[in-house]
Amino acid sequence: MTVRFGLLGVGSIGLSLVNKLDPKSYELVCAVDTDPSKAGKTVRDLGGPPESDVEVVQALRREAATACDVFVQTTTSRFESAYQDLVKLASWGCDVVSTCEELSYPFLKYPELSSALHSVAQDSDSSVLGTGINPGFLMDALPSFLSTACSDVTAVNVTRRVDASRRREPLQRKVGLGLAPETFKQMAEDGRLGHVGLFESCALVADSLGWSLSRIDQNIEPLLAERDMRTNYFKIPKGCVRGLRQTAVAKSDAGEISMCLEMAVGTIDLDEVRIEGQPTIRYRAEGGVHGDAATVSRLIYGMDVAPVLAPGLLTVLDIPTSRSLRRQKGVRLEGNASRL
Repeated sequence: MTVRFGLLGVGSIGLSLVNKLDPKSYELVCAVDTDPSKAGKTVRDLGGPPESDVEVVQALRREAATACDVFVQTTTSRFESAYQDLVKLASWGCDVVSTCEELSYPFLKYPELSSALHSVAQDSDSSVLGTGINPGFLMDALPSFLSTACSDVTAVNVTRRVDASRRREPLQRKVGLGLAPETFKQMAEDGRLGHVGLFESCALVADSLGWSLSRIDQNIEPLLAERDMRTNYFKIPKGCVRGLRQTAVAKSDAGEISMCLEMAVGTIDLDEVRIEGQPTIRYRAEGGVHGDAATVSRLIYGMDVAPVLAPGLLTVLDIPTSRSLRRQKGVRLEGNASRL
């Protein structure tokens, strides 16, 4: 069955998705982007495949959206910014798969908005899922899955290191490449730098363990260049920022969850998870997992399973862990979102 889909956000991830999909199995029906420079152009004009001749419009349209089996949103990291579009799509009965980082677990930060979106999606028989590689897999879904092989878990430690020089320009910009340390500090305090999602990853892991959290402490610090460096997009003078290190520590009476994310030029890629329990489990991926490519794969998987998920606001804890469950029109799984 051909999957008819819409795209909200025709940026680097959205275009990578369209280029990755098999046109025999997935048909792009509509494309939306608020950037006026993209309006009136086709997705092909912006870097999509030859068959993607869909014209980009600046606003969601019900007629076009309801012609889709699923909508993919790749526009923002913040739940509040994504909320109105999510409610609109859900109210039209559209299943939505989104890379919005805060959508991966919005229940702690935004309980009222989460409850409202969940109700709209349930009433309209639609599912809304936040997914991706981080958050959405490496620092939350993966350790949650690994922990199922342990009893008496007392600690979960997750480390991700990313060589920022190999990543797209927006990521290099958000880790502060080339900034003076003082500028980095001010921009970080204003929330204009850094990764969004460690808080949500901690909450997801705690949910999977059945832990109630008392607090989540976060920190961000710059990593400075010891010599002149450069990437395809930025020059980094000695003494300026080559990247960052972010940490989050979640406390519970049952134990502790700690996350460390380092994204910097010169860093060696690595993903590591350690579960302290009976038995203790350690997972280590030398060379790490390339986030952009893996995010596209997670979106495709989300598109495949969205129609069989129970309606409502979901997390990756609510979806199957393998590809054995595929789209079956009109059939949905039972039960989810007990956290609401």
